[in-house]
Amino acid sequence: MKNHYIICGFGRIGKIICRELKANQIPMVVIDNGPGVEPAMEHEEIALIRGDATTEDILLEAGSKEPEDWSPSFAQTRTTSSSP
Repeated sequence: MKNHYIICGFGRIGKIICRELKANQIPMVVIDNGPGVEPAMEHEEIALIRGDATTEDILLEAGSKEPEDWSPSFAQTRTTSSSP
């Protein structure tokens, strides 16, 4: 996936962000390791990477080119615009 947003966590704020991105047909992937996340992600048809969003290997798997591309509550790949 390229030119996409990386959402770190599918909690209350993550769900709001995903809803807005999906409504605007903006590609995204969510990183979350919480229990019971898969059914919600499948229902919302959002790509999920199970893991710890603070680890470099998981961020790279999600498409982040550099670890500094992200923040804990919201991340964006360098291939998109620089505004969060």
